[in-house]
Amino acid sequence: MGVQIKKTPQLTVGPDGYRGWDIECEWGTFDNADCHPNRPTSHLILITPDYVQALLESGPILYRGGVSSASEDSGRLFAHFERDGQRWTWELFEADWWDGGGPEILIGRWPD
Repeated sequence: MGVQIKKTPQLTVGPDGYRGWDIECEWGTFDNADCHPNRPTSHLILITPDYVQALLESGPILYRGGVSSASEDSGRLFAHFERDGQRWTWELFEADWWDGGGPEILIGRWPD
């Protein structure tokens, strides 16, 4: 069993009228889990195993104005994102949704 992810509706409605979700786990809150360019990069991300596998097999791809890639090192799995001359790396871990639903998912956090 992996790290448990919990999703709850946001209490406030954004300026665009959208009410999103607060997503969190024991490591913190996912402030920008999808690397959106208009928000600061988060220490936690969510990524599907299929997407990571595609990156490992096919190499880097363009994503949200940057480049996504993945790598393996000594049995550890990593996701990388480069944009505007900066590069971020997250170590990936298996995760489970609190309700047993949702897609297969991995949590990425900045490595120690």
